[in-house]
Amino acid sequence: MRISTDDDGTRATVAHALVSGAPVVLSGVTVPGTLLSGLDGRAASGRAASGMRTTDIGIAGGRFRRPADLAGARRVQAAGWTLLPGLADAHVHLDKTYTVSETGMADGTLMGAIRLHSEVSGSWTRADHLQRMRRAVAEAAAAGTRHLRTHVDCPRPPDQMPGWQAARAVRAEGDVTVQLCALGALSRAQDADFTDRCRQVAAAGGVLGAFVAPGQADRALFEDFLKGAEAHDLDVDFHIDEGLHPGPASLPVLAEAVLATGYKGRVLAGHGCALSLQPEPERARALNQIAEAGIAVASLPRTNLYLQDRSPDGTPVRRGITIVHEMRAHGIPVLFGADNVADAYYPLGDYDLLHLFGEAMTVAHLDQDPDGWIDAIAGVPARAMGLDGGRIAPGEVADGVLVKAADWPGLLTAPVAGRLVLRDGAPLKEDFGSIAVTQGDMA
Repeated sequence: MRISTDDDGTRATVAHALVSGAPVVLSGVTVPGTLLSGLDGRAASGRAASGMRTTDIGIAGGRFRRPADLAGARRVQAAGWTLLPGLADAHVHLDKTYTVSETGMADGTLMGAIRLHSEVSGSWTRADHLQRMRRAVAEAAAAGTRHLRTHVDCPRPPDQMPGWQAARAVRAEGDVTVQLCALGALSRAQDADFTDRCRQVAAAGGVLGAFVAPGQADRALFEDFLKGAEAHDLDVDFHIDEGLHPGPASLPVLAEAVLATGYKGRVLAGHGCALSLQPEPERARALNQIAEAGIAVASLPRTNLYLQDRSPDGTPVRRGITIVHEMRAHGIPVLFGADNVADAYYPLGDYDLLHLFGEAMTVAHLDQDPDGWIDAIAGVPARAMGLDGGRIAPGEVADGVLVKAADWPGLLTAPVAGRLVLRDGAPLKEDFGSIAVTQGDMA
């Protein structure tokens, strides 16, 4: 989709005004109501703009301001545009991204993807990872993402892994906060080098991650894992219930371990698909336990839809997504993540969180309350990562993205080209500074 000349002109006017560093007021801009606080506004016009607000927003000194506090500021007309805070994705895999051309497309199953990935990943060098990770971070930044948490496969201690080394380098380079999560099997908690693994993760300022195979939840293992994390003051992140397998779900066992150890509020659990198959009494009990344990849940609609309920000669009838509505009703923080992008686990995808949210709206029927759910790609994942952000409010750092749209359908289908990304109240450089990539890199 091309951006019209008028749209380009508005974007350029706003960018030029902000580049000067002088106070600016964006007049008539649209903001989702749940992401706006401390500023006057009125209901946005249009029948597809439910919950959105039209307001004036000041920017000065790298922060959002009340227009009344910026006497003499330049006013720029921003009607027809939506301003969002910097977005956040707490579940991606930068060490696998853009590798489908090397792995080939798998059979659409999790085990098939693991097999293909294992066949080729052993030869990948730090330089290979750097090239792909830089591209991914640049694309995420251009789409409006401020924070990313990347899982990095670490079958050996993290410092020995080329993907971990590359992710640490990329973290220091660009305009996106990149958190590192060292991913290994839950059974690593019993390994002799588990303490050393925790120490290396802590030294890198990272997160301790674990994959829990279907049907292999073990409360004692969970408790050992959490105790190791606590000893090194680490947040933890689990791949759990990643499948539509019969039998008890693993998330309730994790919740029991969190409650037993008291390690509440520092746990993020990704996938959770198996909860959708639990009988109602077990589901209700699980939701109560997860909520009490303070576990946040990452729903990953693209990869889960692709991998779940697959048969060689049949049509899928189950959605492969966790019970997000029920979780939110129980006060469980729910977020959406891109997960895999262009690899053996999911051969398509991108790092545009607005398009991802549009897909989540379709999959999970979020369309009756998009304003209530939009925080699942903003403040909820940021808080799950222990970070600030996700609000348009006076005093908040002016990180955000301005999109040519004034209602939900327009916002969630808008192309990345034409967005204006802000960092500390100034336009993000078009070349993304030190994480720039060439056309050759993008090929």
